[in-house]
Amino acid sequence: MLTMGAMFCHREITDPNVSAGGYFVIELKANRKDLFYNSADRLKIAKSYSVTVEDFQLDHGRIDRRTCRVYHPEDLDVDPEKWSCVLRIIEVNVMSTDQKNRKETSDRRLYISNLDTDAATFGNIIRQHWSIESMHWQLDRNFKQDQIKRKRAAGARNLDTLQRIALSIIHIWKKLRRKKSDKAEGVTEILRMLRGNLTAIFRFLMQK
Repeated sequence: MLTMGAMFCHREITDPNVSAGGYFVIELKANRKDLFYNSADRLKIAKSYSVTVEDFQLDHGRIDRRTCRVYHPEDLDVDPEKWSCVLRIIEVNVMSTDQKNRKETSDRRLYISNLDTDAATFGNIIRQHWSIESMHWQLDRNFKQDQIKRKRAAGARNLDTLQRIALSIIHIWKKLRRKKSDKAEGVTEILRMLRGNLTAIFRFLMQK
């Protein structure tokens, strides 16, 4: 099973996977204008055949309600010469409520897939993909990972592993700080200190 962002929404990428008997779920955006806008218009009148609604209580003061809908292939006007498989469209709507001011925001995302399954399964697959994307975004934002160059692949993998461990610890540790020296120093300052500094990461991981 391949889950990919919109930049990989091309037949050259999906065909080898389909030929090998695999499945994919790819986010659909306006970089594929014909498919994206056509699908968005058709979904206004189409009826989904599978729906699931999930509520999630997040630890940073937000409640998300995710509604996942799956539509039949005939709801898509797909050129058979452009795709070598039957495509289904998945619509995910996220309604977020801020617990402090009760402000609501919404987000809608579309996906295509050659997998024949229900909305609950698609919801789980997409949620797992989001968690991976979120980790990549945080690694780049906090550690400037995309700007770090390593001569050897092993060195890059080792640094990536250490940064992931440090980031996971910080998420847990930031609410459990007991030392006055730790509390006096904000999480942002700690992340800035660890950024691009392997020695600082080792010291952070070794502290008790």
